[in-house]
Formats: sequence, C-alpha cells, structure tokens
Amino acid sequence: MTNLESDCLKKLGFNEHFSLQVAPYGIGQPYRVTEDFGLRFVVSGDAQGRLQQFNLTFARKSEQVPIIGDWVLGILNATGEVEFIDILQRANCFQRSTDDGRVQALAANIDKLFIVTSCTEEFNLSRLERYLLLARANRIAPTVVLNKADLVDDKSAYLEQLAELGSDIPVCMLSTINEPSVTRLKDLIAKDETCVFVGSSGVGKSSIVNALTGSHQQLTLGVSTKGARGSHTTTSRSLFVLPERGVIIDTPGIRSVGVTASADSLSDTFEDVTLLMSQCAFRNCGHNGERGCAVAQALDDGRLTLRRLNSFRKLQREAKFFDDKNTALRQQRNEAKQRAARRGSRERFEREPR
Repeated sequence: MTNLESDCLKKLGFNEHFSLQVAPYGIGQPYRVTEDFGLRFVVSGDAQGRLQQFNLTFARKSEQVPIIGDWVLGILNATGEVEFIDILQRANCFQRSTDDGRVQALAANIDKLFIVTSCTEEFNLSRLERYLLLARANRIAPTVVLNKADLVDDKSAYLEQLAELGSDIPVCMLSTINEPSVTRLKDLIAKDETCVFVGSSGVGKSSIVNALTGSHQQLTLGVSTKGARGSHTTTSRSLFVLPERGVIIDTPGIRSVGVTASADSLSDTFEDVTLLMSQCAFRNCGHNGERGCAVAQALDDGRLTLRRLNSFRKLQREAKFFDDKNTALRQQRNEAKQRAARRGSRERFEREPR
C-alpha cells in the first residue's frame, strides 16, 4: 500500500482529511482525478516514489462518478490501469445549477476559486456576483482575476466597478505577457492548495494556466478583433501541479452560472444590501421607496446602485427556488423511505406463522 505521507501525494493536495478515510478500507491506494473528459478519467498517484498518471476504469452504470479534483481509492491492475473502488468524501464541491434545473458538480476539494474576467466587453459585475455567491455557498475562498489588462490604458474604471462587490474581495490585475503580474498571481497560490480557474469562454483561463506552468499544455487561440474576445478552446477539465506551489485546475468556459445557494450565502455575498435592509425604519419594509427605507436612501445618495439591488433580488428568487426544490426532494425521499419501511413491515407480518 502507498505511503500516505509520500511527497507525491502531498504535491497533489493529499492531507489528513483524506488519509483518515483510506485506512478503514485496508485495500487500494489513493489517486487524484487529474483529467476529466466526461466519460473517461485520468488519475495521478504515487508510483514507487514518482508521480504518475493512469487511466481509471469503473463500471459505467455506477452511481458514483468522479469529477476533476476528486480523490478516489483504486487498485493498479496488470494492464497498468487503476480499477475504481470508491470516492473519498469531498471536503467541498464547486457546483452550479443548469438550465434544466439539474445540479452540476464542476470540481471537488477546492481551496481557492479564481474567478477570471477580462478588460473586454465580457466584463460583467452581475455574472461575477453569481460566482462569488457559489464560492461562499461551497465554502471556497474567492479571488477575482482581471485578465487582459494589456488591452486597456485606463484600468481604474474596472477596479472602481469591482469595488462595488465588496472591499474584502481580493482582485489580481493580470496580463499573461507581463511576467511580474504572472508572478503576483502565482504568489496567491499557497503550497498544497488546490485552486480552480472558472469564467466565461475566451477570458484567457488556459493562457493563464500556460503562463503559470511555463508551458503550452493547454491549447489556446488568438484574440478576435470583435470585442477583443478570446475563443473557446478548453473542452475538458485538467489539473496541473505547480512546483513549490499547489495544484491548479483549468475548466471549460461556463455559459450560464445557475445558483445553488442558500439565503445565508446570499446574505454573505450581499452584506452591504442586507445591512441596509436591516436599518429600515419598519420591519415589514418592502424596500420599494417606502417612508424610512434605508435602501431607498442609499440609492438616492449613491451608496447603492440599482444594478446591485436588482442583482440581489434576482439571486434571492433563484436561491429561494433552489431551497424549495431541495426541500421538496428531501420530503419525497423521506416519504419513499417511509413507504419502503411500511412495505417491509407488512411483508414480514404476512410471512409470520399465524
């Protein structure tokens, strides 16, 4: 069995949270999912003191399907592939809701979320707020990366807008052709940390990964003349080890950022808005310009923008829908368990001799 204290595993982000889970199995070795192609996975692990990649094999009908960043338990077979045993319990998971209402898990066991936007027409505060909300909901520390800074002369306009998101949100101004700015970003990645890059297509996530790794491991295309936008090139999720740092994960562009968050996460993300709402003269204030409304006063004097208030309200509706849906699903599962228990009791009673 692999030494759970090996440097190879530590480089991949293995820690006590996972090592405590391995021991009870008494079989297999831990591997981390480093390539996620949707239906095919590549894992990395300790191979006699060396970090090595292996194809992962598992039953296609298995209810357990790993994602990028997962730690799995497996056995190396005679063909040089790792046979899947189980997925170790995740520390957290970055996920979103899709257009059809499903919850899609995008990456697991994340310490830091780098939300990449750019100094182009793609820049959108409301989209960034969605990412920040998901980060808080999944207990992941967020950092906004403002990429393609070399395309504009005046960067202050972007920084002023980002300040609206809150003073506690770290911002990294970046140009991948500027070595000092790449170094500043690299310094934000601590040893043994797992960081994932997310954002829209064309914001330069793969170029950032290439700049950080000092290679061209990720395919990139040039910037188009229309709107200075990049092109969608990444179609899979990949994990890379940075020497003397942590690991980074590149992800495909996300078209829609659906909310999978609670009301508490929303309050944390929009702390300025919820604080104003608590300062209204009346508890039942609808925040629509009523007498004594602190929100209306903040809109009038410029401390709050209408865009941010509308964004809060929209996300509030989505968060409530998500909460209600989860509550309904839990109730359905509980009712199904109760029906199964009653059916089992009835069958046992009928089998007993009279």
